Amino acid sequence: GGSQAQRELGDVYMWGSLAQVDTRDGVRAGVLPQPLAGHCVTADPMLNWQQSPFPTLVRNTTSVDAVRAAVGLRHAALVTRTGELYTWGYGKTGNLGQGVLTSHSAPRQVSPCMRGKGIIAVAAADGCSAAVTAGGSLFTWGAGGAGQHGHGHRMPVVSPKKLLCFGGDARVLQVSCGAFHTAAVTDSGALYTWGDGMFGKLGHGDDHDVMLPRPVEALAGFAVRQVACGWWHTAAVASPIGALADIIASGRSEDDLVCLSPAVDGGGGDGGNPAGVQLSAPLLDAASGAAGDVEGL
Repeated sequence: GGSQAQRELGDVYMWGSLAQVDTRDGVRAGVLPQPLAGHCVTADPMLNWQQSPFPTLVRNTTSVDAVRAAVGLRHAALVTRTGELYTWGYGKTGNLGQGVLTSHSAPRQVSPCMRGKGIIAVAAADGCSAAVTAGGSLFTWGAGGAGQHGHGHRMPVVSPKKLLCFGGDARVLQVSCGAFHTAAVTDSGALYTWGDGMFGKLGHGDDHDVMLPRPVEALAGFAVRQVACGWWHTAAVASPIGALADIIASGRSEDDLVCLSPAVDGGGGDGGNPAGVQLSAPLLDAASGAAGDVEGL
C-alpha cells in the first residue's frame, strides 16, 4: 500500500507502492513507466505498479481542488472542496464505484449516482469503499465476500449504494473500512460494525460474520466519537456521558498491540467484546492500520 498527503491548494501526492500512468495513454516526466523487478502486480495488465520513495503528484488532481483523500490496498479516493467524489486504481472488485469491474490509472469522478451528494468523508480498504454525505447518508460499494459492504449479501456492488440500517433519523458522521469489515458512527454516538467477524473485531461478542450494520451493544452506554478499522481489530474513541474519552478496542491483540483493561464488560483479546485501553491522557482521535485517510483545509 502507499501513503498519501495533500497541500493547501488541493493537489494530491502519493508515495510508496502505487499505480502509475496507463502505458497506453500517457507518460510522466517524459519517461514511460516500467515495472520494477520483483515489484510488479500482474492482476491487471492495464496498469504498471511501481515504487516511489518520494511524494509524487497524482495525475489529473491539479484542477479538482481535493480536500480529503483515502487509500485502500490498491486503490484511492478523493473528495473535492465542492463535495464531489473521485476514485482510481485497481477496480476489479467494484471498489471504484464506477459501475464496472474496471481499473483506472487516473482519478475519475464517481457519477452519476454520487454527483451533487455533498460528500464529507470517504474511506477505502482492500476491496471496499464508503462515503458519507452532508445529510448523514452512508454509501458503500465494492467487494462483499465477507459482507463488508453491508448490503446483506456477498456479491460485489459496483456502484455506490445507500445503507438503510441505522434506524429512525440517525445520521452517519464517520466511517472506517478495514480489510474485511466496516464500522460507522452515528450522530447519537452509536457504533455499528459489519463484515468479517474473525478474532471478534466486530465487537459483538463472537467471531461470526455480519451481513448488515449492527450496533455494538457492549458500547450502548458510551458515546462513540470516532472509529478506526485495522486488519484484525477495531478501535473507537468513546466515553460515558460527561466523561473524558477512552479508546476501546476489539479483535486480535497479539504482539502487545493493545494494552487492555476491563473498562467494558467482556474484556478483550480475541474474545469478541470491546475492552478499554489503558491511557494516561484524554483522547481525541484513533487510527488503525488497514487503510488510511487524509483531510485537508
